[in-house]
Amino acid sequence: MEVSASVNNNKTGDKMSNLDFGDPLYLHSSDTNNLSIIHLKLTGTENYTIWASSMELALLVKNKSGFIDKSCKKPTDNPILAKQWERCNSVVLSWILNSISEELYVGQIFSKIASEVWDELKETYNKIDGSIIYKLHKQINSASQNGSLISDYYHKLNCMWRQYDTLIDLPKCTCDAANELTKFNQRIKLMQFLMGLDDVYQPLRTQILSKDPLPSVKNAFALISNEESHRGISHTDKSQVTAFVAKGPEQKKNQHKREPLKCTHCNLTGHTADKCYELVGYPPNYNKKPNLQRSQQSKVNQSKMVNSAQTNSFQFTPEQVNKIMSLIRDTSGGNDPVSNMSGTIFCSISWKTFNCLNSFKDINYTDHWIIDSGANQHMVASDCNLINCTNVVELNLTVSHPNGTKAHITKIGNLKLSEHITLKDVLVIPEYNVNLLSVNKMAKENKVYSLFTESTCYVQDFLRQKLLMTGSEVGGLYFANTMNKSLCNIFSNNAKIPATLWHNRLGHPSDKVLHVLKGVLPISNHETADPCDICHQAKQTRFVFKPSNHKTNELGDLVHMDLWGPFKVTSREGYKYFLTIVDDYSRAVWIYLLKSKDETFRYINAFFKLIATQFKQHIKVCRTDNGTEFVNKQLGMFFEQNGVIHQTSCAYTPQQNGIVERKHRHLLNTARSLMFQANVPLNMWNECVLTATYLINRLPSSVLNGKSPYELLFKTKPLLSHLRSFGCLCFCTNLNPENKFDSRSFKCVFIGYSAEKRGYKMWDLERKTVFFSRDVKFYEDLFPFQQNKTDLQKNLKFFDTIFENQMQSKAPTPDDEVKVTQDQEGHDIQVQTLETPASTVRLDADDTAVRSHHRCSSFDDSNIDLDSDTLNQDQETTNARDTIVVEPDLVPMTDLKEPEGALGHNHPQNTTQRRSSRESNLPRRFDEYIIEGKVKYGIEKVVNYSNLSPENFCFTSNLNKIAQPKNFKEASNDPNWINAMNIEMEALLKNNTWILTDLPKGRKPIGCKWLYKIKHKPNGEVDRYKARLVAKGYSQREGLDFDETFSPVVKMATVRCVLSIAVQKDWPLYQFDVDNAFLHGTLNEEVYMTLPEGYYNKNESKVCKLIKSLYGLKQASRQWNETLTAALTSIGFEQSKNDYSLFIKNTKNSICVLLVYVDDIILTGDDESELKLVKTQLKNKFKIKDLGELKYFLGIEVLKSSTGLILSQRKYCLDLLNEYGMLGSKPVSNPIEQNIVVTDKQNSYKEDFELSNVTNYQKLIGKLIYLTITRPDISYTVGCLSQFMHKPLDSHLKVAMRLLRYLKESPGKGCLFSKGENFNLTAYADSDWGKCLATRRSISGYCIYLGNTLVSWKSKKQPFVSRSSAEAEYRAMGVAGCEVIWLTKLLADLKIKHQLPVPIYCDNKAAVLISANPVFHDRTKHFESDLHFIREKVVSGMFRVEKIHTLDQPADIFTKGLGISQHKVLCKKLQLIDIFIPSN
Repeated sequence: MEVSASVNNNKTGDKMSNLDFGDPLYLHSSDTNNLSIIHLKLTGTENYTIWASSMELALLVKNKSGFIDKSCKKPTDNPILAKQWERCNSVVLSWILNSISEELYVGQIFSKIASEVWDELKETYNKIDGSIIYKLHKQINSASQNGSLISDYYHKLNCMWRQYDTLIDLPKCTCDAANELTKFNQRIKLMQFLMGLDDVYQPLRTQILSKDPLPSVKNAFALISNEESHRGISHTDKSQVTAFVAKGPEQKKNQHKREPLKCTHCNLTGHTADKCYELVGYPPNYNKKPNLQRSQQSKVNQSKMVNSAQTNSFQFTPEQVNKIMSLIRDTSGGNDPVSNMSGTIFCSISWKTFNCLNSFKDINYTDHWIIDSGANQHMVASDCNLINCTNVVELNLTVSHPNGTKAHITKIGNLKLSEHITLKDVLVIPEYNVNLLSVNKMAKENKVYSLFTESTCYVQDFLRQKLLMTGSEVGGLYFANTMNKSLCNIFSNNAKIPATLWHNRLGHPSDKVLHVLKGVLPISNHETADPCDICHQAKQTRFVFKPSNHKTNELGDLVHMDLWGPFKVTSREGYKYFLTIVDDYSRAVWIYLLKSKDETFRYINAFFKLIATQFKQHIKVCRTDNGTEFVNKQLGMFFEQNGVIHQTSCAYTPQQNGIVERKHRHLLNTARSLMFQANVPLNMWNECVLTATYLINRLPSSVLNGKSPYELLFKTKPLLSHLRSFGCLCFCTNLNPENKFDSRSFKCVFIGYSAEKRGYKMWDLERKTVFFSRDVKFYEDLFPFQQNKTDLQKNLKFFDTIFENQMQSKAPTPDDEVKVTQDQEGHDIQVQTLETPASTVRLDADDTAVRSHHRCSSFDDSNIDLDSDTLNQDQETTNARDTIVVEPDLVPMTDLKEPEGALGHNHPQNTTQRRSSRESNLPRRFDEYIIEGKVKYGIEKVVNYSNLSPENFCFTSNLNKIAQPKNFKEASNDPNWINAMNIEMEALLKNNTWILTDLPKGRKPIGCKWLYKIKHKPNGEVDRYKARLVAKGYSQREGLDFDETFSPVVKMATVRCVLSIAVQKDWPLYQFDVDNAFLHGTLNEEVYMTLPEGYYNKNESKVCKLIKSLYGLKQASRQWNETLTAALTSIGFEQSKNDYSLFIKNTKNSICVLLVYVDDIILTGDDESELKLVKTQLKNKFKIKDLGELKYFLGIEVLKSSTGLILSQRKYCLDLLNEYGMLGSKPVSNPIEQNIVVTDKQNSYKEDFELSNVTNYQKLIGKLIYLTITRPDISYTVGCLSQFMHKPLDSHLKVAMRLLRYLKESPGKGCLFSKGENFNLTAYADSDWGKCLATRRSISGYCIYLGNTLVSWKSKKQPFVSRSSAEAEYRAMGVAGCEVIWLTKLLADLKIKHQLPVPIYCDNKAAVLISANPVFHDRTKHFESDLHFIREKVVSGMFRVEKIHTLDQPADIFTKGLGISQHKVLCKKLQLIDIFIPSN
């Protein structure tokens, strides 16, 4: 034999690739050095205790606590593991350094060992003195509710109480005085809790204090919480009723009264609206009467008024629908050949869809008109010049292009081309950048004829003999040239944007502001005479404070401050206040959002630092009111230390602080305008305020002589071209589509600007997340939130009067799916990416207070400004819909004139930019490591080893470290497996298993292969590598290669019974296997086998003639069983007649039980010395390997726990999930959906087909069948799937894959064998009548308990069709009865006494009565055999049939799919337990 010398001997690295999840040296892909595992930073002695407890808990979860308590030592015998230890130590050290403050970080940055840093921090800061206790005690006594929720207030107090108890750490005592002291502490906590409540709970507080004895603080919290919830319910119900009444339908008019025909459109009699000429068109040469024209004009004016009041929820009248239908039925020109004179546009009208030959969405021809002979409809990009315009968005009319894209038609109206010519039914397509004039339609409807030459086109009014316009040929297109003043106005009016739109964009400023900006912005000269309702609703007041004439000369000479709030509706991030700071010189405004007044000093301090850093100025005078947030000792000392004069107004004299008060009104006016304009939810009020601040700082002010605050601060005018209408609809480009047909955009709402990113702030309507993007397309006349518009905007003071219950009665708001987390200081910090809306990235508040959590308020235009070329391009392509693509990055950073980040929104930066979802390949250096990607449903969330005992933890951790090779090629690269194969070959040759000979003529040799298996010690370590040469016996032919077969395989029910008895009687359990077991039998038949792979020359022509039996042969197990039985009988064992693989040795004072499964043997008994004697006797007869205590048997993990013995196939289940790629799948809670029937018929309503690869399906079901050994909860589903092994469908495979998702929820679940009071048998039988739709056979199921341990179960289809449910139940009892009889005989062999009769529980009353009735009926005569069997056993005292309620029937799980709750209840009854489930 030759073994390749090139075998790699450096395979110690394989230990790295097999590190288990539970190994401390294992690093998950998410375990990076920049990870912050806790959200609390160590600052010193005052918070060391909390920090240390949090770190110890987090490191325990990460299984890295050994690196700080020095229990995980650095390996010295393996350099690769030593290097891995150093890597893990560096990661743990990085986690510790990431969780300490910057001052402490500098002192520990040069440390190398994590445990040394931990000990040093503990020695330095684990000191508790009186100042810390005093500070915490003060916080507890000064805590108050301040309008927050009762639960928030109670949890805040409870946290401080627990921290205080930890610091005090009183000694434990059990005397009566200790109980009195505990009660006294509870009373103190109750008083502290009640003192901080708001005054609204005064009656309830009095009621609690009057009780005797006083309730505990938990009971008081429950009472007050109920009161709080009752108040919220009453308000909600009232709002809902009011909203319901307001939306009630109108009463129908009396329809029985006959009236003359009257048109509802023109109000004339004699015809109806469906035949009105104004809607369907006038006949040729029809002369309208003067009174009709007047009526028509009146109706047109009325239509204008109606259209001006339309919203996005516009409902079409029957007349408008008829008009649209008449337009759709217009097929003139639809069958005409397509003309290529223009060669670009062709539209054919059809219901719901318009087809266009080319798309002008990406072509920039400004706003020119194209005279097109190929189009049969007029199409424009803007509706600003249309009359009688009708909104058709709800009809979803589209124009299809040859490239597969579509453009939506939003409106249809008329266009007055000249004094006598009006173009009818003009389609508005905002996505186009050109306007089309249909030559065919002008000639047909308006008698306007067109003449085309090589370079010119002439359009002439035929009736009046006038030339309307000319066109010039450019690139094959004829562009219209204006000929008169009216046409010039129509064709050029789109170049400028209406003043009303700029009025909306700029937050509804006054007309004077727009007049000032006319020279800067493209504002049209057309001014509407209609008043702005929103301006009246948002700004109208009774009087205005007279401004002061005092004016400072520099920034910081005088600043005005005031605090606004609390607002009754908390924002999405939890804010209730905002701090307003106004500079007297520049009138610049800074806004800081606050959750409580306690944060006021923090942000005043931050503002002072901001002014000093960005503008090199110092605050000299600060003017505020007398609020306690400004007048306190802390802020007074701060002003004194910085030399700042603090001026306060007189009591009840807010006019002395009028500048900031008026600025509040200005802010709220603008914020209300933005909110009414967009109708965003009230919990987005902070976005309105921040956007209002951004706009106000950039708008000119009369106080500043027409200049803006921005201009005074930065000495340059702000850019306004990037401004867009707040709350409008927009589409953001999807930069990372998953496939070629994925959506290229996200539907969003514009909610603000950013001072830190080059992009706009967006709210994703689908993912409910906030993000920033620069690639945005705006639709500034569409506001998505107006679809849920309410009457809130009628209340001009809603910022001060609206209550939270009004928010509860509204439609779901965008914060329904936003999760907010809190750090230790109570700040809500929530960052979500666009690709992962369900994930939340938590930041520490100490690091992000200024950098991320509270940014300054948006003076910096460098993030979204545009240069002049981009602005001109936007002006040319912008129409009344304002479809604008913004590219903020066109301005280089070096061209910016103001310092970046100087001023901006002081609001939380709650989002990050979207991350790429592109698949990436890992570097090749990681090929030898197990690296898992971070998935939402990772396996670590369902499997955890922290709850195991040290012994079981060591065993399960070592079990997964080494993988078994699948073929000879893999094994030949490992010296361990080469050695195992050599040992196997030596044994085969030594035993004279075969001889080499020539193959006789007419014979065909069977093949052979190598199988590999790892034998483990009781602690999970590798005992030996075992290789077997197995013959491919499936190719043997009966009568030629074999005659009789027998497999010495013990029944699993026997194994469970023996294990249950061993647990009850505390018998030891041992395991050993026989080395080369099948070599002990001599073959009587001639069997020829091919040469083993790797040990003979490939050109060798000889074959092996087998002399001794070999693994895999059909007769091999029979030969081995004969040899083993003879050996066991000779040493005193008796073979059980009820299970031929069970051997029992009875003596006077002891019993010894031996179970055989091929060559694996389990030995147990009540006498330890007798067991040792048996081992010695077997070793003398066979080559036996003692594996110690039973731990791993046939792929089943046997784990001891405090509750008993657990049989689990965790490793087998995880390998199965890994094989089919389901480790990262989303778990489900039941194996099959309720009321789902698996049939052999293809689903007609779903795509179902036969599987082409039947082998893979059969392989999967075979593995699942083996898994049912310890998982009775999947027996029914596996039984259903196994019926279609030869002709499976795709629907069957989907059920099987769903079953794998159920196994993913608890792969470590197994059977519990616990101690009981007796060995009595209890049986449960059930059936599901007519379950099989193909054969109408019923499903039988039963389960049998030995004591309180489940030992036998089955789910199987009955062989006969039952005519009633009683008959089906009776047959199920018969099957269960047979199993009970067999178990009683088995227990008799084991000398176990049990009580008779055995109860069989059934939930069918008729079946129970039949078993007790001695009279046969006609309805039961066809199954009399079962009747005789059950009744005979009942009479003899073997059985006792009893009735049980269906909900308490555990056998129900073996007959049908159940709901989640009932399935979990029955799993608990079956004694199924999962000790690997994570503790959380």
